[in-house]
Parts: sequence; C-alpha cells; structure tokens
Amino acid sequence: MSTTGRPYTANDPAFPSVFEHDGQRHIIPGVSAATYLAAHAPAEPQPWFEPVMPKHPTRPVRPWSSASELTDAERCEEADLDSFSITADEMKEPRVRDYYVAMQAWEEARQDWAREQTKQRYVQWPLAWAREILKTLEIDQ
Repeated sequence: MSTTGRPYTANDPAFPSVFEHDGQRHIIPGVSAATYLAAHAPAEPQPWFEPVMPKHPTRPVRPWSSASELTDAERCEEADLDSFSITADEMKEPRVRDYYVAMQAWEEARQDWAREQTKQRYVQWPLAWAREILKTLEIDQ
C-alpha cells in the first residue's frame, strides 16, 4: 500500500524525501518507480523485446508471372535491369519501368523501416524493461 492507503502503482514516487524547513514539513515526491527502473534498464535491449512498429512495407508484386508474358522489348529491359546497365529514366517499357520504380520505392521504405526499428528498440526498451520488472513485482501499472 502507498502512503495514500491505495494500492501502490508504477506512477507513485519510488523515493519520496521528507524534510522540515522553517517549522514546516515538505515532501519531495521523487521519481516514479517506472521512471527509476527505466533509467536503470540494461543499455542493450534483451532478445525478447520487439518495439511497437507500423507494419513492414509490402514488397510490390511483379505484374507478370513468367518471362513468357513479356514482349521481347520488355524482356530486354528486364535483363538490362538485372545487370544494372539501365536506369528507370532510360526505360521505355511501362510495365517494367513501373515495377522497377515500385521496387526502388519499396527498397527505400524497407531501409527506412529497418533504421526506425533499430532506433525504436533503444527508445522503447527502457520502459518495456520497467513494465516487465513491475509486472514481476505485481505492482499496478
């Protein structure tokens, strides 16, 4: 129980300080248990921790299922793409160019998502650690 008579919660002060000054009693609440635990979380996130993230970008679907569905010109451009001897600006076949542009956008979004996930692992980790400790101690969060 906290000093207020209700169950202790993660937001209650972990280390309140009481002092007297000029004949009056003063209470400095201090940090909450959750804040204290978060500040003392291990620097490296544990393997079990996964940050809350938006859904991973979806890879574009190739608009043809086999090379036999492509015209000769489209097959040539696709081969040039695979060998990196052509850029999207040089492409003349709309289906191949649109797919290539979509793949470039997806790859950029995928890399951005991966960078954000790495960042969020460290940003979200301390409070996740604190919540797990509080759960173990059976303290209302």
